[in-house]
Amino acid sequence: MWIRSQDKEVLTNGDIIYYCHKYGMYTEIRCGKAGISDDYDLVLAAYSTKEKALKVLDEIQKLIYDYQLGGVFQMPQDDEVEA
Repeated sequence: MWIRSQDKEVLTNGDIIYYCHKYGMYTEIRCGKAGISDDYDLVLAAYSTKEKALKVLDEIQKLIYDYQLGGVFQMPQDDEVEA
């Protein structure tokens, strides 16, 4: 599934999509590739809370089936996600 980053600067079909809270005050959603080093670790979006990040991951999970035939998921802005 293709995903476009929140800032629209990255378009990726990364294998692994995950949240990470160890970088600063924001919870980030990142992606990587299975079997590739940490050099391939892209920030897709940043949210003010873990709950918002997990909600976006839930949205992605629900849409994976629909997007298997093609399409792009646009990461929403922080203020577009209700906690």
